[in-house]
Parts: sequence; C-alpha cells; structure tokens
Amino acid sequence: ASCNKPFPDTRNKEEGPVTEQAANQRKTLLIVVDGAVGSEIRAALPPTMNSLLDFSIYSWDALNSFTNGQVSNGDGWATLLTGTGSEKHKVTSDDFSGNSLADYPSLFTRLKQEKPALRTVAFTTSHTLATNLAADASKKESLGNDAAVKDAVLTELATGNPDLVMAQFSSVDEAG
Repeated sequence: ASCNKPFPDTRNKEEGPVTEQAANQRKTLLIVVDGAVGSEIRAALPPTMNSLLDFSIYSWDALNSFTNGQVSNGDGWATLLTGTGSEKHKVTSDDFSGNSLADYPSLFTRLKQEKPALRTVAFTTSHTLATNLAADASKKESLGNDAAVKDAVLTELATGNPDLVMAQFSSVDEAG
C-alpha cells in the first residue's frame, strides 16, 4: 500500500510463471523508521539500507507523505499497515480511539485471515503498535529500544523462517 511507484519484473523470464510454491517461498521485511522522511533517507542513503535496495520494492513517498497536516505515529502506522488513509481507518492519534480497524484491518490481520499458515513477526519499540496493529502477528514483541529491535530481527531472520517481519524503530522520532 505504501509503494506507489512501478517495480520492474526482474525475474529471469526463462523461469516461467511464478508457481504457488515459489510465491509461498517469498519473504518480506518491512522496516518502519518513525520520524524519518523518505526524501531525507534517500539523500543520506545509509549503507545498510542502500545494500537492500536492489532486492526491494520500496518507496521514498507514501500515503502520509502527501498530506499537509501533522501525522501522529498511530495514524502513520495505521495508514501503512491498512493501506488506507485516516479518513477510512479513523486513527488520528496514538490512542487509537474511535478507529475503524474492524472495517480496515491491518496487514497482520489480513494475512492471518487469508493465509493462516504464514509466519508473521513484529518487533517494535511501541507497545501501542504491537497491541493495536500487530495483534494478529504470529509473534510480536515490544522491545525497549532500537538496538533490541535490530537484534531481535537479526535473530529471527537467522533462525525463525518468517514469511513477514516488521521492524519498527523509534529513535529518529525521539531525537527529532
């Protein structure tokens, strides 16, 4: 939902169509950096993030990038994870009051409904994010800081065979 630019199909055309088995082997790493503006990340291009780009579908601009108002973390997370704006999901603050997440569920909820065998994992520094939007993840942990999130993600990627991992970092937002 946050990707709004075309992604070239770089698969080897001799491989033929993607089979269900091959599609089921695809993995997703979703990195959320609260407080980071896409255009600033693109300008700075941190080395580790840069090393991921050739193997990624990514966007420097997303749904919230085009609004002129203040965006709360809750609103930004809900927009990213539901694929809709606040006019639909109704999350406008970090307390999630009056939301329409039953009508516009998160990615974790959708995956649990459609493909319950998928292993989805959320590591976050926010208990609010874990509780409200990652509640249906196969595994979710609210950790104390970005370093703990990074360590948990690396451990999960090395040993857990997840289908989707979300890593949410907050130190950029806290520093700002």
